Amino acid sequence: MKLARAVAFLVCWLSPLSLSQAQMSACDGPDDGPTPAGVQLEPSSERQPADTMTETVSSQESPVEGGGNILFAFPRKAFKKIAGVAMPGLSGYIGVRPPRSPTMVGVEVGYMGYGLEDREEPFGPTIPDVRVDVSTQNSIVSMHLLSRLQPQRGRVRPYLEGLVGFNYFFTYTSVSRQNSALDEDDAIAGTINYDDVAFSYGWGGGLLLQVYDGTKKKGFTPAKDVRRALIDFRVRSLYGTEANYLKEGGIRRHVGHVTYDVNRSRTDMVVGSIGVVFEF
Repeated sequence: MKLARAVAFLVCWLSPLSLSQAQMSACDGPDDGPTPAGVQLEPSSERQPADTMTETVSSQESPVEGGGNILFAFPRKAFKKIAGVAMPGLSGYIGVRPPRSPTMVGVEVGYMGYGLEDREEPFGPTIPDVRVDVSTQNSIVSMHLLSRLQPQRGRVRPYLEGLVGFNYFFTYTSVSRQNSALDEDDAIAGTINYDDVAFSYGWGGGLLLQVYDGTKKKGFTPAKDVRRALIDFRVRSLYGTEANYLKEGGIRRHVGHVTYDVNRSRTDMVVGSIGVVFEF
């Protein structure tokens, strides 16, 4: 009898679509008989559908994040001897997280200034009674691809990251009107005096502190609302190849022409920053 039931169960398991409802009921196993008096059977719990589980995990994960930082870059070694100042700046990035992964990959763009000269000049040799403002800025625009290792959840999240990209050095001089109205475009003319590009790479680490969790808000919609907001504390060590650049005061002006005092060095720096990160 037991052998016959085993064979019937095997047939049911191999060909469930070809059996009638009555035959399928036989696959549920033999009837164990009436339930003893005073004993209640608990209904079997149903397994949560796979699409519901996926939706729950998706609402908690943050596939996209972005943020902005206020930064100070400190030149190192030969670059420090020439530039010699802390370089304030701003940066912003956007990144993507693979599902169920502690990694994030993204791209970051930043700006740093390392020199500024302002002066007044006559508008021209034949119009000395009209004066204009002349400004010369020494700047760096950076762009890096970054890869970060960090936990996806938690109120405190330490992380490590690696970067590779470039730094664009340029000196820009502009002429603008004096005492112009706030709603007017006061720029008259401008030019890039000197520029160069240096390859850049490095590593860093930081700490994210969660200050807002939108997933716990009533009526939270993953497709529309910000999931979380975090404060970002970060330090990086960046190594740059040699570049030609001007430092503050590197333009000497003569009647009718200018002379550039060009510097060349490696462009290593340490960058500290604080900012905010949003997870979407």
